[in-house]
Amino acid sequence: MMKKSKRIWLLACVLGAMGNSIVSAEEATPVYMLDTVNVTAQAYEKKELDTPADVTVVTRQELQASGRENIAQALKYEPGIMVSAMGPHDQSWITGNTGVNLRGITGGTLVMIDGIPVNWNGVSHLDMIPVGAVEKVEVVKGGGAVLYGSSAYGGVINVITRKDGQGLVRLGSGNDGQRVGSVAVGTDKLRVFYSYDRMGAQGPMTAVPSSSKKTVNGKKYRYDTGFGESKKQAMGISYRFTDALSASYMHTEKKYSIEYYAHQAPEVGKIQHFDYKDKEDFLNISYNKNDFSGNVFYQERRINNPDYYVHNPAAREWETSKQRYWGADVKRRFDVGSDTALLGALYKRESYIDHNQKFKNSDTGTLRDPAKFGTFLSDNYALYGSYEHDFGHGMTGIASFRWDAYHTERGNFDAFLPQVQINKKLNDKESIYINVGKSFRMPTMRQLYYSSGMLAANPNLNPEYGWNYEAGYKKQIGRGTLKAAVFHVHLNDMISSRKITVDGNTVSQSYNAAEYKNTGVELSYSVQANDQLSWYVGGIFGNPKKKNTAASAWKETYSRWQLSTGAAWKGDKDEVSLSLAWIGDRTGTNSNIQDIGLMLNSTFLYTHHINDAFSVALAVDNIFDRDNLTDGGYYSEGRNYMVTVDYKF
Repeated sequence: MMKKSKRIWLLACVLGAMGNSIVSAEEATPVYMLDTVNVTAQAYEKKELDTPADVTVVTRQELQASGRENIAQALKYEPGIMVSAMGPHDQSWITGNTGVNLRGITGGTLVMIDGIPVNWNGVSHLDMIPVGAVEKVEVVKGGGAVLYGSSAYGGVINVITRKDGQGLVRLGSGNDGQRVGSVAVGTDKLRVFYSYDRMGAQGPMTAVPSSSKKTVNGKKYRYDTGFGESKKQAMGISYRFTDALSASYMHTEKKYSIEYYAHQAPEVGKIQHFDYKDKEDFLNISYNKNDFSGNVFYQERRINNPDYYVHNPAAREWETSKQRYWGADVKRRFDVGSDTALLGALYKRESYIDHNQKFKNSDTGTLRDPAKFGTFLSDNYALYGSYEHDFGHGMTGIASFRWDAYHTERGNFDAFLPQVQINKKLNDKESIYINVGKSFRMPTMRQLYYSSGMLAANPNLNPEYGWNYEAGYKKQIGRGTLKAAVFHVHLNDMISSRKITVDGNTVSQSYNAAEYKNTGVELSYSVQANDQLSWYVGGIFGNPKKKNTAASAWKETYSRWQLSTGAAWKGDKDEVSLSLAWIGDRTGTNSNIQDIGLMLNSTFLYTHHINDAFSVALAVDNIFDRDNLTDGGYYSEGRNYMVTVDYKF
């Protein structure tokens, strides 16, 4: 029975497919069950049934079967995970980066690659991680700051890269100028990959014109916003020197354009052009042996944004920035009889350099003198640990702590974070748990020090603090898995935005004043009905509220519910899947659109396996061609098609 049950699929990923499966029809797909091992929740290997947290593990086979091009797309239909984006490639506004929302906490998800944080200024880069380079993804909902520090108070997503030698080539084409291509080759020691993704111009994508105006040739115009052509590519190489020592390097590039369109005569059409160029490098050296692990890491991000008015393209404003992380994280696991202890330490240095040149007069194209902000530094020291005690009769308890110290240009900060978890196995297929912990998040370098014609720096920002409470139930029912969790989140001193006047101009500035709370329940059930048919259903129901100041009224800040469901059929040569995800009414961040209606994401996938090596697939995304609105008041892409051909070796 257990042998058969291990073949159950995690369909939340499979049914969210938008491309091609590279898994042959005859190949057994490992399944997500309660005996699946994860390494993220406790920072060491632990079976799902024994883990006192809500954990989702998406395997390599499931990612490949999803047909998605990147991890952001693959997680899009997971219950309780909201991928917030607009425009091509699931990118968000201005930064071009995909945002991830867990349990209604915007910006509270820590994204890691092989256990190394890769959040830049509070923004994840899941849309830049190709599926072909990934072994599995582990998602831990609820506060994770005790083990992983700042930014993890909503949860953790750990992307674990592939180490094997399987080869794969993918080529694809779709409407709206879509082009994709990738190759991954290697051996058990050396692995190399490259991926390319292109999208043609999309035109205006705003629901309503901006409330602000741009001055062109002496006249002010309201305007719409849209995307021009966009491209992104990534390459990586990893090498395993010994069973214990390995190194990896990844480089990503992203380039796209934003267009501003005048909304009324006589300047109907494009009036302003904005380019965004983003390059990133990730280097990691890892050592793992005899319950000891250590990582030395270096990360760098470079941004260049030229901007000009169409009527005077010779005058260009621009922004350039460079941000670096480097440091080391070491930890050791100890067996104390039937108990387990963990002790770790971290050092990280962050540097931030930013300068720009902005328009003084957009009508004439006159520019201000370049603003140079200098170099800002931050040092992070951390000590963390946990102790897991076996009480017998299937009950274990885990007490954890973290002490963080930050030395910054602004001053010094420190935080002590406790956490208590209890897990009770009712039998070999059923468990319950409780989880209580404190979390915090440091303000980003950009929030502290960045200034422009629209934003003002605030070097006096303080960290955000909060508590996470959770109780859960897990059960294997025949060939299915049932999970339920009840949670409460309460965050204080949250960073919000306010309008201030600087040199006679009204600009936005971050400040500490907001408060957030959410109480809700998560439910999910997935099952392999028979050898061909699988289906899943899941949802989150909560009451997310926020107030901007202590005197403000509580306001709903996000959808109170999200529902995902789908089904998949697999034959000898053919596969068909359908997925649906509803996101309820919610409050938008756009000042012109406060109430946003229901969002429905939908995907259909048909895959035909020509033989064990070749397969071809047709995917249709946004099947019903809905004008879904994002939280910022922008339309998502309409119905789109993609045909892909895969060759594996």
